[in-house]
Amino acid sequence: MLAAVLAGALLNQLWDRATTTLLLVADFKESGLADPNFDLRYLAGNARGTELLLSVMPAYEQFSGRRLNVDRAMAWHVLTVLGDALWRTEAGVALPDPGGSVNTWVDDVARRLDTLALA
Repeated sequence: MLAAVLAGALLNQLWDRATTTLLLVADFKESGLADPNFDLRYLAGNARGTELLLSVMPAYEQFSGRRLNVDRAMAWHVLTVLGDALWRTEAGVALPDPGGSVNTWVDDVARRLDTLALA
């Protein structure tokens, strides 16, 4: 059965040939083993505080079997947020928050770091 499933892989689509069921659409071009903290880089910014990040981390560790580190997750967060603000500013693209500014984004990151005693 597995051989039949694998034989159905075509253009990022994994099909079960026996049932002609689409099982998965995936792009493995950029996939690989990496720092698991990278996966959480957006969570601290998806809420007003750090609660979402802190609540997801234990579940992630349980399901993945990989240890996380809040310092590293937040380092990826800072890099992502500031990098996003930089390219948007240089490209003349508005920041997603209504009325948001680079200063607001930096202040938000600083507040998150303070909350976690990482500043």
